[in-house]
Amino acid sequence: MRHATALLAVLLALAGSVGSSPLPVQAAELPAASQQIDLEELATDLTDKTMQVFVEAIRKGDFTDLRDMASARFKAAYTVADIRQAFRAFGATIVTGDPLADAMPVFLEPPAMKDGLLAVQGLYELPDGLLLFDLAFAPEDGDWKLDGIDVAF
Repeated sequence: MRHATALLAVLLALAGSVGSSPLPVQAAELPAASQQIDLEELATDLTDKTMQVFVEAIRKGDFTDLRDMASARFKAAYTVADIRQAFRAFGATIVTGDPLADAMPVFLEPPAMKDGLLAVQGLYELPDGLLLFDLAFAPEDGDWKLDGIDVAF
């Protein structure tokens, strides 16, 4: 990674504030063919897409698109109003431009399969501070769907 070990130690300590795991956490079946993929590359792609949608949801105050990219289990558990409530702390945040345009996700630990989910924990370094994330993705219908999300700024 492009960061010093000391920074990583500090970030690991901060990551505890993101939460122990994103919601919901239940096992999902991983297709055998998917086990041969590069998890870091996949996690980078999924994280970038998810966080772009998250930032846009904060900008618009509408989490419909974020919920639309989620797994069936996530959709069954959470309405758009539930998601908006979960991220109400971001309500006063004014998003201008594309804050993630030049940022790459930095993973606090290598993305890994845990309980059938692709678990991804890390951060983006932004001009105004760190954007911490804890994400989970489930294989569903031949694609990867958001199955858990926790974000802190």
